[in-house]
Amino acid sequence: MEQPLHIVEPAPDPDTVATLTSLLEQAKAGRMVGVAYVAMYRGGRFDGDVLGLAREDQIRTLGLISALQLKIANHLD
Repeated sequence: MEQPLHIVEPAPDPDTVATLTSLLEQAKAGRMVGVAYVAMYRGGRFDGDVLGLAREDQIRTLGLISALQLKIANHLD
C-alpha cells in the first residue's frame, strides 16, 4: 500500500527569525521604543502597523520609511 501524500511546511527563514528575536530582546530591554513594519506571508498576504514612538513621531517615521525605500531600491537586481 502506498503512503498518502502529506504537505511539508516550508522551513522558517533564518534571517527573519534572527532579526525578530533580536528586535524582541531590544524591545523587552526598553532600547527599542517604536516600530513600523510590513510582514509578508506566503500566498501574497501582508500586514503592517506603526507602534510606539514610530506612531507618535509620524513625520520622522515617514522620513525613515523613505530611507528604507531607497535602501530596498538600491538592492534591486
